[in-house]
Amino acid sequence: MIDLDEILHHATTFHQAGYWAEAEELCLSIIQVEPSHFGANLLLGSMASQSGQYEHALPRLRSAWESNPEEGAGGLALMECLLALGHFKDALVLSKQAIKRGMGTPQVHEIRLIAKRGQDRTAPPVAETEDVLALFRSGRYAELEARSSSVLGQYPGWVLGWSALGVAMQSLGKDAEIVMRRAVELAPQSAEAQNNLGVLLRGRGRLAEGAACFRKALQLQPRYAEGHYNLGAVMQDEDRYEEAAACYHKAIAINPNYLDAKAALSVALSSQGRIREAIEISRQLLEVQPDHVEARGHLLFDLIQSGEVDMATIFAEHRRFGELYETPLMQGWPALVNSRDPERCLQVGIVSADLFNHAVSNFLEPVLVYLARSGEISLHAYYNHTVVDDVTLRLRQYFTEWNAVAGMSDDELAQKIQTDGIDILIDLSGHTGRNRLLTFARKPAPIQLSWIGY
Repeated sequence: MIDLDEILHHATTFHQAGYWAEAEELCLSIIQVEPSHFGANLLLGSMASQSGQYEHALPRLRSAWESNPEEGAGGLALMECLLALGHFKDALVLSKQAIKRGMGTPQVHEIRLIAKRGQDRTAPPVAETEDVLALFRSGRYAELEARSSSVLGQYPGWVLGWSALGVAMQSLGKDAEIVMRRAVELAPQSAEAQNNLGVLLRGRGRLAEGAACFRKALQLQPRYAEGHYNLGAVMQDEDRYEEAAACYHKAIAINPNYLDAKAALSVALSSQGRIREAIEISRQLLEVQPDHVEARGHLLFDLIQSGEVDMATIFAEHRRFGELYETPLMQGWPALVNSRDPERCLQVGIVSADLFNHAVSNFLEPVLVYLARSGEISLHAYYNHTVVDDVTLRLRQYFTEWNAVAGMSDDELAQKIQTDGIDILIDLSGHTGRNRLLTFARKPAPIQLSWIGY
């Protein structure tokens, strides 16, 4: 007969020793036998909470509490998770129940006070919170901006709402710094709020400030995988590739299924000249998720850098990319109606994330100077980054239209390009960071080509 308590003991030992993946595996084996097992659900929920994954933690902790409501540890963990998610009403009800049962520890009383303040119009009903989270998870940022703004009008102290609004605005290419800072002011002990502000600052090229936010988040929550990942991204931006790789390793140790961290690690290794290791990581990642577009792009880039792969294999891998991401879309390509009048002005679009102080801009600017003088060409920029510097401002003068598109989905960008009537669309990224090749796969312009950058 299986001794579930013994298995839980081993899981707890692994957890305390820092072997979280092994602890999770053992707990899940217990859940398969006894889905409502108190200890296994509590440990799984606690690990998820400690990793900042409160939405995943909630059902586990609720199951643990429902299986044994008299056990204080389960109720306390559930209340703390509810607070983290802004479910103040539920946390208040649970804390009152605990106090009535004689479980009124100082922590429970503190949670009751926090939950009471949360109910004083600083958080919406749970259903509205879940609606906002659903919009966030699905990447519907325009709707998320509208919904969170509306709810914040009624609940101005809602931390999660300010964070959601900030993420939405940032994704739509809008200035969200004031919004992000408001979230930090309301919840200075929130690792997520610090992390979100750091992401914004990093995106604006303020790397030192961004790194400070990530470090603060990690002080608050040392096992915050996303914080380690984002700190690694700053290190990578600063060409500190060994430090970046160390951060990514920490993120992966906390969350072994963190595929984006693995993809970033392959880039950090490649940047150190460790091409063989980078290729191996990308291939391992693609075995788990074959459609991970960033990993496949990194693989192609590294195959070109490697001296150990023949050109036929490299070519085949590039064709494979097209088969995976372009071929399925070909039936939906739009019927383009660009005028064939040979005397009209040609509309030329340039898609790049490097229209700032970057090598690509150094090569591009002399060409722009020449093209901008032509009365036969109208230049449209589709800038896929949020960094704006002196070079960005200088380059803008050469374009008839300048579009900030970092927050647009591939479908939205393709529709924008088609609506603009672009005749010739030029990619300046290839399989490098922040490329929009999946927009090109939607064929928004009659003539499409790639040049420099790859």
